[in-house]
Amino acid sequence: MKFRFTVEVDIDFDLECDGEVSTEAESVDSDDVGQTIVAKLNDGSIADELVDEITDVTGWCINSLKLTVPDAECIDYLD
Repeated sequence: MKFRFTVEVDIDFDLECDGEVSTEAESVDSDDVGQTIVAKLNDGSIADELVDEITDVTGWCINSLKLTVPDAECIDYLD
C-alpha cells in the first residue's frame, strides 16, 4: 500500500515564555522551523510509532513502512 499525505502543523510561539502568543513575523525563521519538522518526520521515529499502532489496530505485522515529506512550505505565517 502507498499513501500520500500533506502534513499541516500549526504552531503558536511563546517567545518570551510568559504565556503570551507572539504575532511578530520576524521573530521566528519559518525555514528553520519547517526544516526541523521535515527532519523529524523523515528520521524514522514517527514511522516506528506508526508501525506499532497500525499493527495493534489491524492485528497484522508490517513488513516495511517508509514515511517521507519531500517538501515543506510555510503558507500562513504567524497570524
